Amino acid sequence: MIWYDYDDGSDRVSTMFAESLKDQFGSAKVTLDGKKSWDIKATQLATGDFNGDGYDDLAALRKQDTSIQTWTWNWSGADAAFKGGVAGWTAPTSTYPYEPMKLVTPYN
Repeated sequence: MIWYDYDDGSDRVSTMFAESLKDQFGSAKVTLDGKKSWDIKATQLATGDFNGDGYDDLAALRKQDTSIQTWTWNWSGADAAFKGGVAGWTAPTSTYPYEPMKLVTPYN
């Protein structure tokens, strides 16, 4: 999975799916089309099965101008793409500065 920050300010996640017959990765498919307001330099990413459906999902900790926020995207096996983009916890950077925070990948 690759998060790419384009020159026009847009962001996209592309996923390379394994091709079992060739024992290699296939071509990249855009699986998340992000907004122009995302800055990958101010975003931490993690994958894990956050909704318990057996598929890896995508999580982000994002720094904005005056706040930080968590986001999750759930994987849809039927569409082979990330769905949602649901905002979660939000806090002001004056209380929770972004720089010392680290988004941890689930280990369970």
